[in-house]
Amino acid sequence: MNQDFIKKPWLGAICAISVMLVWATWFVVSRHGVISELYPTDLMALRFGISGIIVLPIVAYFKPWQSISILRMFILSMLLGPFYMMFIFGGFIFAPASHGGIFMNGSLPFLTLFIGWVWLSEKIRRLHLVGVALILFGASLAVLDANQLQLYDSWKGDLMLLIAGGCFAGYLVISRVWNISLTQVLLCSSLINAIWYVPLWYFFLPTNLDKIPFNNFVIQSVYQGLVPTLFGLLALVIAVRHIGSAS
Repeated sequence: MNQDFIKKPWLGAICAISVMLVWATWFVVSRHGVISELYPTDLMALRFGISGIIVLPIVAYFKPWQSISILRMFILSMLLGPFYMMFIFGGFIFAPASHGGIFMNGSLPFLTLFIGWVWLSEKIRRLHLVGVALILFGASLAVLDANQLQLYDSWKGDLMLLIAGGCFAGYLVISRVWNISLTQVLLCSSLINAIWYVPLWYFFLPTNLDKIPFNNFVIQSVYQGLVPTLFGLLALVIAVRHIGSAS
């Protein structure tokens, strides 16, 4: 099976590009959500609640918990859970959506290479270094545009987005090392987090979900609960298996 993945780098490239397009749209929608009447806790409830309901029959049928340890389920759930999402939504409170592409997506190649080198003693290929250098160069050009970025006002959000990028880079490396399956991603990223977070949000956390326009509710529901979790993460798992986490 792994050999089949290695023979299909084109599929990994298509999935990786698809993930970038999904994230770019999701950044804009999430930024709109956090500056509207919604709390970040509401956005997380939509993300985990809706995706949890959708993946429940899939997880119940394939039973992915039978082939993964409790410790690994816990680690994956935390890396993709409410704490990770809080850094993203909190970051967009202080920083515009464009900063997500710079400080989160832009940091992922470097962070995945660094984690793989430190933790797994992986060799860093010259092509990887060239790719990271090009990405960092592009990000630095954006950073130099002070009129656009306004770093003096948004550094808190940028730091949160960078931390979120670190969490996701850890997930990318772990998903490849542990050979995480698609159904295990659905179990850990959606269902487990929905089981504990949604009741916590409903009974104890503030909410404005009942005060927003219906069209905003639909948009946020689709982009938080469906697009990034089901399509984005699944495409990312395929990309990592075919071309590696650093790519």
